[in-house]
Amino acid sequence: MPETPMPLRPLLLVDESNLLWAGTSGFPTPIFSRDKTRELTGLFALFVLLRAEIRDDLDVAQPKVLVVVDGEHGTADRVATDQEYKARSPPDCASPVIR
Repeated sequence: MPETPMPLRPLLLVDESNLLWAGTSGFPTPIFSRDKTRELTGLFALFVLLRAEIRDDLDVAQPKVLVVVDGEHGTADRVATDQEYKARSPPDCASPVIR
């Protein structure tokens, strides 16, 4: 008996930096670790927003999700080749990534 191919699932691509920044900037209450030593608002908000997007706004069940994450110097090569890349971003716009 021939195998039935798995149905294709849609792929949701997520810009981690954008979603993390939006979550950090717009979340109503700061979220801290249990010991109150680390602020986790951005990371928490990223998953809250991603879950809400998948649950409420996609018309498919169980999409594949690929979250693209920039490294600490993730845009350096791009800026070196294209001076306009993120040129309008505020200079003090540090990534809200928890280190």
